[in-house]
Amino acid sequence: MRGLSCRRNKIAVSPNSKSQSSHTTCFAGTNGSERLFRDVQGARFHPLPEHQQRRFAGRVALGLPIDG
Repeated sequence: MRGLSCRRNKIAVSPNSKSQSSHTTCFAGTNGSERLFRDVQGARFHPLPEHQQRRFAGRVALGLPIDG
C-alpha cells in the first residue's frame, strides 16, 4: 500500500467569524482495490436518500432481493 498524501486547508466559518477551522484531506494510493475499500468504508457515514432507504429497508424486511 502506498503512503498517504495529505494537504491541510483552512476554512473560515463565516465572514464575520473570528474563528477558523482547519480541514485535512488525505488520499490513499491509486490502487483500485484501495479506492473501493475506502468507498465501502465511507458508505457507513453517508446514508441513502430517504426514498431509497425506505425502499431498501422494505425489501430487506420482506426478504426480497435488494438489487431488484
